[in-house]
Amino acid sequence: KGITVAIDSVITPELEAEGLVRDLVRYVQTLRKEADYELSQRITVGLFGLDDSAKAAVESFKDYLQGETLCSIVLLEDDGGAWNARSESKLAGATIEVAVRA
Repeated sequence: KGITVAIDSVITPELEAEGLVRDLVRYVQTLRKEADYELSQRITVGLFGLDDSAKAAVESFKDYLQGETLCSIVLLEDDGGAWNARSESKLAGATIEVAVRA
């Protein structure tokens, strides 16, 4: 019918960063469920073992991460506190740790 569609398949650094943070949101939501938190309960999230590009992605999309996970604090280094749930996950081919606590 004479219609042509073009798709730009180039993944920009910003799109890649957004995708990493979306993966982190999914990991945190899974841990929220495992820890049996209330839907409206505010939490602290620990993201350990991130490489520099993942840390930059978290900083760029921190508001999104916090809004989606109801997270008040994001820690990129373990402070030695007790965590209610913790798991290893893969992020861009690297193994990271994701942890949550109320």
